[in-house]
Amino acid sequence: MEDKMKFDETVSELSVQDILDEINAENIYGDDTFSVDEILSEFSDGPKRPIEDIKTQEEKPVKQNKRSLRKMIQAEGQISFDSKDWKEIEKELEAQAEKEILTAQKNRPKMIDTVVRPWENGVYGDMSLEDTLEKGPKKKKRAATFAETFDTFTRSELFEDKNKETELETRTVEEIIKENSKLSKLLGLRSVVLLILSVLSCYLAFSEPLGWFLPGILSYMKHPFRYLFLTAFFQICAMLLSVDVLSRGMARIFKLKPDAESAIMFSSFASLAHVISIMAAPRWGGWLPYSCITVVGLFFAIYGKWINARALCRVGKTVKAAKRPGAVRVENIFGEMHIIKQTTEDTKSFVAHISDKDASCTFWRFLSPVVIVSSIVFALVSSVGTGNAKNFFWALAGISSVSTPFFTMLSFSFPFSVTAKNLSSIGAAISGWFSASNLAKKANLVVCDDDIFPKGTVALHGLKILGKYSLEQTVCYAASVIAETGCGLCDVFSDLLKSRYGTATKVTNLRYRESGGIEAEISGDNVLVGSAGFMLRSGVRLGSGTGAKNAVFIAINKTPAGVFNINYKGNADVERALHMLVKRKVPVVLAVRDFNMLPMMVEQTFGLRDGTLEYPEIEQRLDLSEKEQFISSDTAALITRGGLYPLSSAVLSAKKLRRATIRNIFLTASCAIIGMLLMFYLMFIQKPVLVTPQTVFIYLLLWCIPTYMLSLRVKQ
Repeated sequence: MEDKMKFDETVSELSVQDILDEINAENIYGDDTFSVDEILSEFSDGPKRPIEDIKTQEEKPVKQNKRSLRKMIQAEGQISFDSKDWKEIEKELEAQAEKEILTAQKNRPKMIDTVVRPWENGVYGDMSLEDTLEKGPKKKKRAATFAETFDTFTRSELFEDKNKETELETRTVEEIIKENSKLSKLLGLRSVVLLILSVLSCYLAFSEPLGWFLPGILSYMKHPFRYLFLTAFFQICAMLLSVDVLSRGMARIFKLKPDAESAIMFSSFASLAHVISIMAAPRWGGWLPYSCITVVGLFFAIYGKWINARALCRVGKTVKAAKRPGAVRVENIFGEMHIIKQTTEDTKSFVAHISDKDASCTFWRFLSPVVIVSSIVFALVSSVGTGNAKNFFWALAGISSVSTPFFTMLSFSFPFSVTAKNLSSIGAAISGWFSASNLAKKANLVVCDDDIFPKGTVALHGLKILGKYSLEQTVCYAASVIAETGCGLCDVFSDLLKSRYGTATKVTNLRYRESGGIEAEISGDNVLVGSAGFMLRSGVRLGSGTGAKNAVFIAINKTPAGVFNINYKGNADVERALHMLVKRKVPVVLAVRDFNMLPMMVEQTFGLRDGTLEYPEIEQRLDLSEKEQFISSDTAALITRGGLYPLSSAVLSAKKLRRATIRNIFLTASCAIIGMLLMFYLMFIQKPVLVTPQTVFIYLLLWCIPTYMLSLRVKQ
């Protein structure tokens, strides 16, 4: 076969198939032959793509090989050339393809509105989606290029990733801090004004029944119109200060999706309607209005939003202050749920869940329509049903006043505020209900070397050379192997190596042994690093005087080279964290790479019972302690400080937050249901003396005591 392939000068234009036939006949690439279908199948599993469409795809510089030739031939369907050698033709193909790639990159649109799979319905990537749709409005869009609709992506996956990325980019930590900081200042001012209005309204309502001082011009018995006007004025001012709550509640009713704010809005307008009805028709009077209950309820609603905004602002500042925090995620590994901490710089998945709805909001979406409809029905039965239609607004105001307890808007926000304040002081943060619901799952807590013994608690107590190898070589080999493992001894041996003015060397064939050691090769030498038991099992005989506790031995070519005495000092915070986890029955898994950190050693150091900690096999420990492993779940908590205490506090606080929120929801729902039934019964039997505003106020206030005490327990 000649070195160069010549073509007839009369041929001025050949097709792709002609070139392929010539290549296969001459065996330019050995025994490999290929066709146009084989080349096109490199890019798609569907029908053949028109050659004109390939011009838009992006290609990297290619080499002179069979695959590059396939790409170059595919890049142009008709090739014009005279009699030239094949290498010159291939160079022309490469130059032409690179030129087309640069042109396509310059003309490439910036945004992708629609994605068209090139093998669906015979439609290709550079065609409009409108050509494939029979119905539907036309939209301003363009189709993605072939590279953007590559076979590894589906349409839904591409859209989900794009939407998720856009959502995360629209709310940064700085924006959350700025937004909630501004909102907390405004809500704080409104809360103070509402508190003043609540005190004035309650004093006005309770003064005459309780015999407190009240000017005669404001007496309900002497000047009822002035009394009612002042009462309505206080309530209207409170409603204006809470206009965001009332407007959202009304909007949710119009959408037929009422929530807690809708119930508060309904109660407020029912109470205001009762006051206006007495002013418009004095003969309907005789009982004090429930405006003071409405004003106090609006104060608690705005106060709950205020402390929630402060908590989110505190969480945002904690996240911003950390450069590389530890991301805590819940993942199913080896068939079990595990809580894993990994160092990360990306906090988007954590920030994305800061504004998630909590369980209280979800629960009141079901309870709110029930209490609204029940209030109307009970009011009709207790008034019109008993022949006293004039008492309808009084009954409606009284029954609806207990339908939304004071702690309704605080069921989650108050314990979350306490939790966020407590965690920020110890270097941890949770995003809210998403963190509480995820970390509260039954899962094993994975702890690594630096969690059990943080930096500064492991120190070198001494070293001894045992064999013929020099001190520098022994330290260099030991530090290099330890550094390659990434265990908790890295800092100790790295500092030792620096003190000897040495540098780590390349380690190959690193292998972990279940018997408690590491085997590797350095510069052709076989190196063993591990405990005394590992050395004996590996056939290395140690001399006398080497039985130090928690020592690291090194052997080079089966010959003892040195021993390093390591001192592990227990940390008080780690000990407290371990005892808390054991007390709360959270399984702790030791995913450690340090061969000295055996369960017995850790349990004795921190005063735990034998068998408390789980110790999986070496393969699982390596997988669980891997810093770069891929975890698909979103971040549930961020840890900004080392040690086990911040991690355990975040996990246990999330569990307590979920438990406290559920209990608060149960108590508030019980308060609303029991209160509405009692009010309905007392109004039905015409006992107005037992349903006065001060009686309702005391009833609602007493229900706040257990919820308040339960919420404070989250910081213990």
